[in-house]
Amino acid sequence: MLEPLPTLRAPEKPVSAYARGLPAREAFTWLAAGWNDLRRNPGPSLVYGVFLVVLSYAALWALATTGLLYLCFLYTSDAGDEEVWGALGVVRNLYTT
Repeated sequence: MLEPLPTLRAPEKPVSAYARGLPAREAFTWLAAGWNDLRRNPGPSLVYGVFLVVLSYAALWALATTGLLYLCFLYTSDAGDEEVWGALGVVRNLYTT
């Protein structure tokens, strides 16, 4: 014979892996501890920051010398299609004139 359909119930919301039930002030405690670490030993943070800046400039230089600088606009723009293609046109005009 046919069995009745199961009863419908609302889906359960899964528990987030990031939710820990911490109070909002814990964020400020964490930031204060990070700031104290930076003041106590600024070397690693400064080296890391300088490395990222140099790496970014090297990537931009490599793209500019190979004529592919327009690729930066393709992946970093959160604007609509018209703005992206407009930016590409500006870059193309800079390199062709």
